[in-house]
Amino acid sequence: MIGLRNTFCIVTIKINKIIGLIILFIIFVFIISFRIKENKVIEVVKPQLSEELFKQMTITLLMPSVNAAIENYYKEYLNYAPTDDPWFIKISKTEKVKDNTYEFLVKVELTPYIGPHNSVGLDHITFRIMPWGEVILEKYEHIESYPIAPNWSNIIIKWPPDEGSYIK
Repeated sequence: MIGLRNTFCIVTIKINKIIGLIILFIIFVFIISFRIKENKVIEVVKPQLSEELFKQMTITLLMPSVNAAIENYYKEYLNYAPTDDPWFIKISKTEKVKDNTYEFLVKVELTPYIGPHNSVGLDHITFRIMPWGEVILEKYEHIESYPIAPNWSNIIIKWPPDEGSYIK
């Protein structure tokens, strides 16, 4: 009886090892095939140098400064800071300050919003971009105020801001 039990245990251990090896083999094959598929799917897209590409890059790099300027301007009017998204921002003017330098003025037009894209107004922001990468707020112009939805009225400190008001 003991010999049969030992044989049964040895057979069970061998079967468990075989099952474990089969599972490891399946996992290995799955990982290898996934890596092969992954390599086939990845394509390198060569960017085309265009004015639109440079505008998008400029807006992307300005986004932290844009959101800080929006927050700073509207803190007097709303207790909830509006925001904006890069795809809603339009560069309205760019100019090089001097011919021999890498100093630029960039003016953007935007409509900050609260909640699910409830626009609060139309604003223009002018930034000075310094050669070492520093972005300086030159001027924030509030062009037009939009009515705030009644369900957002609890965030109003005082509304609307004076149209044409700006900070420098």
